[in-house]
Amino acid sequence: MAVPAGADAYVLKGVIHDWEDKEAIAILRSCRAAMPDHSKLILIERILPEQIDPDDALTRAKFIHDINMMVNPGGRERTEAEFRNLLSQADLRLTCVLAMPGPLTVMEVDPI
Repeated sequence: MAVPAGADAYVLKGVIHDWEDKEAIAILRSCRAAMPDHSKLILIERILPEQIDPDDALTRAKFIHDINMMVNPGGRERTEAEFRNLLSQADLRLTCVLAMPGPLTVMEVDPI
């Protein structure tokens, strides 16, 4: 897969959660190969909490979506730590995590 080279920013929304780790890392490596050192990768995904809070409706919804991802397309939702691990394997570093009012989170990623 090819990604246009030389952009200041790249945006992936709801892409990485569609894939298991091996394929997700390949996608991220393709992005990294195209990125100059000054560019940013913006990932917009759901981030699972490290622990389930049964009283939090948003948390429950994220885990229900995770089950749906595993059953249907074969991907999965991930925790922040799992995203950090994927990114590091693609020579990328998570630099900022911005929670949104809904279920999605914006992650700012830099090349290493």
